[in-house]
Amino acid sequence: MLDMFINIYLPHFFNWLIETSIMASILVVLILCVKILFRNQLKPRWQYLLWMILIVRLLLPWSLNSTYSIYSIFSYSNGTAVTTVSSSKEHMKELTNIDYSKLVTKEDSFATGSTRVAEENKKQSHNNANQNDETFSFYTIFIYIWLTGVIILGFTTIIINRRLLHFIKKQPMITDQRIVTIFENCKKSMSVQQDIPLFFAGKIPSPTVVGFIRPKVLLSSVHKEVLNEQQLRYIFHHELAHIKRRDVGVNWLMYGLLILNWFNPILWYAYSCMREDQELACDSLALTYINSEEQLAYGHTIISLLEHYSNFYQIPSLANLSRNKKTLKRRILMIKKFKNSYRWSVFGVATLIAVSSISLVNARVDKPTNPMNENTELNEEKGKTEVVQLSVKNSEPTNGPLTEVGQWQIIGLGYKSTLVNIKNVDKTYDMGAIKFTIESINFVQLTNLPEFTVKQIKEKHGKDLNDELNLIEISYKVENTTDKDIVFYPVDTLTINNKIQIKSKDYVHQTSDSQTFINKVVDKRIYLIPTLEVPFSEINTINIITSDVLNKENSAISNPSKNIRINL
Repeated sequence: MLDMFINIYLPHFFNWLIETSIMASILVVLILCVKILFRNQLKPRWQYLLWMILIVRLLLPWSLNSTYSIYSIFSYSNGTAVTTVSSSKEHMKELTNIDYSKLVTKEDSFATGSTRVAEENKKQSHNNANQNDETFSFYTIFIYIWLTGVIILGFTTIIINRRLLHFIKKQPMITDQRIVTIFENCKKSMSVQQDIPLFFAGKIPSPTVVGFIRPKVLLSSVHKEVLNEQQLRYIFHHELAHIKRRDVGVNWLMYGLLILNWFNPILWYAYSCMREDQELACDSLALTYINSEEQLAYGHTIISLLEHYSNFYQIPSLANLSRNKKTLKRRILMIKKFKNSYRWSVFGVATLIAVSSISLVNARVDKPTNPMNENTELNEEKGKTEVVQLSVKNSEPTNGPLTEVGQWQIIGLGYKSTLVNIKNVDKTYDMGAIKFTIESINFVQLTNLPEFTVKQIKEKHGKDLNDELNLIEISYKVENTTDKDIVFYPVDTLTINNKIQIKSKDYVHQTSDSQTFINKVVDKRIYLIPTLEVPFSEINTINIITSDVLNKENSAISNPSKNIRINL
């Protein structure tokens, strides 16, 4: 399980993360441009909501393709959408348990059935003892560097926040009736029903909200003494606005995404901009609960705190005042010109829809037509090459098994599996103790291959897949007609065009690991055999060589192997 996580799931997730991070970076540039172009038309609330689109983009595991996507301009997309892992465990095994390192040519020798049984018995207790050492590619090193950064930053964040919460728990609750009454009146005016305690802030100089499940408002002892009732009311309105808007929860969500994308400085800058816009949006909401003649007094109070007392902590569990000079200037102008800007805005909604429609979809790139693709075969006659289109009866996706040429489905780790051809055999071979039935041979093409699969093939075989991997799928049944344990390998070796030999036991995946049959019919066992040397269009014959039929108890051969030739 750990090996599958490291070699399959982790690289697939890393590929998706890099792709998403690049698209998110482009989206950040777009958001900043929109904010500059419409800085006078978009009110603070709507400027802040633009950053929610970025969070959605970072969370999307899959997206539709569109010719209107912003990413088409940057020629980024490869024309395929990121797809979630949604298939069953059986399909996952079929696509991930294939060992791409054991394709052999006709010069290679292979063991007989009896020899393999002896080897099988010897290796049962230490089947992994003689595995080849794995070489680390740069790609693998990058994954481990990224994972190390995630772990370090994640643990650091947890430790800092645990220490902060431990510090806050030691602070006394504010019980001054004057302060509590002002706070409760502010809650009532803003329709906040949640129980929110007031605590002294200790060494934290800025009025702060901490936590989002059970939020607390922190107020320093200095503010308690020097601020009058009106100024305290302004501060409480601002902090309650953070709670009402669930800002701390949003901060945690964005910061969690930043931990995964720690290598991307553009996203760190976006987080800083989001926090600044968050403060302005909070001011905007707080001002709606304050009389218009008090708005300047609110502004003077906030600015006074920023200049003399505030210190900004961009910790995700805190929502506090920012003393950034650029933000301070924006806040002054916003408060001065404020006109209930927290209401719904047709222009704001239209802007959000427009930005979402071009940034939450992937680019659609039409692949150039190639006469030698999965839907063509070559016929050579009298020195001429003719491209003949294969019969495609059904080009629609399906959730069930592939039964018609042209059907496809998304399986495994986002692979697109297309049925290119079918050979119905349905023939039974009597091998004494065993009745072996070949039901069908399907030719399946996988596309949308993750980068690590393409690189693995390139490193081990020097083969460029061009985002395509061909598989021969053999469906068969085996019946043991005796009451003894029989060992039998139905597809011991596969030969293509009398040239390419593939040792199936070492190379293919099957739906059952056992090759011991005890008086039973095995329904729908499947071999998946990758073909790297010969394209489908050039496969004329397939020879299936079975193993000997062996008595497991004494390894005696009860029936010799059989060579089955299938013409296509």
